[in-house]
Amino acid sequence: MKIFICGGAGQLASEFADFFKTHHPEDAVRAPTYEELDVTKSKEVQAEIADFRPDLVINTAAYHKVDECETQIERTFLVNAFGGFVVANAAREAGAKSMYISTGFVFDGSKSVPYEESDSPNPLSIYAHSKALAEKLILACDPAAWIVRTNGLFGRFSGKHTKGGAGNFIDFVLTKAQSGEDLDMVADQRITPTFTADLVPACVALALEQAPGGIYHLTNSGETSWFEVAKKIYEIAGAEGTVRPITSEQRNAPARRPKNALLTNTKRPVLPRWENALTRYLAGRL
Repeated sequence: MKIFICGGAGQLASEFADFFKTHHPEDAVRAPTYEELDVTKSKEVQAEIADFRPDLVINTAAYHKVDECETQIERTFLVNAFGGFVVANAAREAGAKSMYISTGFVFDGSKSVPYEESDSPNPLSIYAHSKALAEKLILACDPAAWIVRTNGLFGRFSGKHTKGGAGNFIDFVLTKAQSGEDLDMVADQRITPTFTADLVPACVALALEQAPGGIYHLTNSGETSWFEVAKKIYEIAGAEGTVRPITSEQRNAPARRPKNALLTNTKRPVLPRWENALTRYLAGRL
């Protein structure tokens, strides 16, 4: 199998590339970085994908600095929505299956239980609007494409472009814990952080099993809040600092987040609980 991965230097793309290298070394993988391939340039994307002739195209490229997206509106829609369409369309024209990574932020959080794949999006932020639009454009272009919604990604390949250079959310909190700092963290947003090492095999299984196209929810199981996650990190790290709960209103971030971003998976095998995933991840960091 030949796999083309957009967003090659990113946390998730790197996890995909490493997974194929480790578990499917016979597969050919091309994973251009943003500098090497801008997903908003349709002719270049079309040419690259046509030249490689992949069986599967995975699009992890995204502008996901949620608060920045509120002012960088054109860039957000270009990368997330138009870029999503460009890649999916190029894959379809090349005869390849495609996968796009979306988010639970497409929902408004008003539901009292986790969101199912069939629930209608109602995005609150510019970022969420761009991802919801991408889903519509991609499935209109290619109903056989896979849309994978997930949340709160963390993994071994986190980089300098997230959380102000500290890596992913988990690394950001761990840095604070190891320095003994107190930390204020939002406690009224329900979420399930997801370990890329658990997410990627589940995504690849969709392709290997030739699952029907459409929307899939894939996160680690269980539910928590950013406050509870931070508390757990401080506990595991033996930190001297304190994690204090605050509300979304007290944080007063530029972009609105759903109070409930929980996703339930009704189509695929359940992934490990978030506590288990977090413990495994931190074992490689401490």
